[in-house]
Amino acid sequence: MQIVHTLCPIRLLRPHEHVDFQHVDSLFKQIKTQSCQKIPLLVDKSTLVILDGHHRAMALKQLGARYVCVLMIDYLD
Repeated sequence: MQIVHTLCPIRLLRPHEHVDFQHVDSLFKQIKTQSCQKIPLLVDKSTLVILDGHHRAMALKQLGARYVCVLMIDYLD
């Protein structure tokens, strides 16, 4: 399995889960305080569907991030 660590425009990512907005708010405050994204999102490279990190993605969107750190994988591999 090939994993690619890269930056991706957040507008291209496709969420598929509902989020708990209390958790998003908590992550928003944490990321804002740390001034960085410490854990990359896990994303399918062919569909750009978020596999892990929906709450982080929403918090980063609320912070105005245009690009996010992602690990791209082939979900079908």
